[in-house]
Amino acid sequence: MIADLGVVASYTEALFEAAKKKGILDQFAESIRQIQKSLTPESQARIKSVLESPNIAREKKEAVFVKLYGGRVDGLFLNFVRLLIKRNRLEAYDAVLDQFLLKYDEHRGFFRAEVLTAVELSAEEKQRMTAALGRSLGKTLLIDFKVDSSVVGGVRFKCGDILIDTTIARGLAALRTRLKSASVL
Repeated sequence: MIADLGVVASYTEALFEAAKKKGILDQFAESIRQIQKSLTPESQARIKSVLESPNIAREKKEAVFVKLYGGRVDGLFLNFVRLLIKRNRLEAYDAVLDQFLLKYDEHRGFFRAEVLTAVELSAEEKQRMTAALGRSLGKTLLIDFKVDSSVVGGVRFKCGDILIDTTIARGLAALRTRLKSASVL
């Protein structure tokens, strides 16, 4: 099930403000990162199927979370999960946590971005690219570098709603479209 963006935004804002008011913003964000790192895709899928199942009682769902995270997270996190369970909004769980971390990074002055290239970049190339893109945007960037050989060459950069695509694959697709519209193909 896909979460409603308005619901995700509301829960994210409320959770962020609650953690900020409680003075645990840094610790809370770190807890979320640890939780996300600790689960394999298989265990995430199993937990999700339990939590989204209408055949499993709310109390049982809460018990799963308490067992998994009870001693490792602040009570605010468990209360957040209890609220999602009570309001039947568990489909928003992953999206709220992801948006919380984005908001937290922006609060600290960091902006997440993604760079896609056809080949792995060296550490020095990544550092130079991060610095250059950060300077041109006037932001401190946290870039997730990904490799996909299907782009053939060039770079695709995405940060928020900014997209710069200089990949050969995109250029070829654009050329194909222009040739089709000119009735050449």
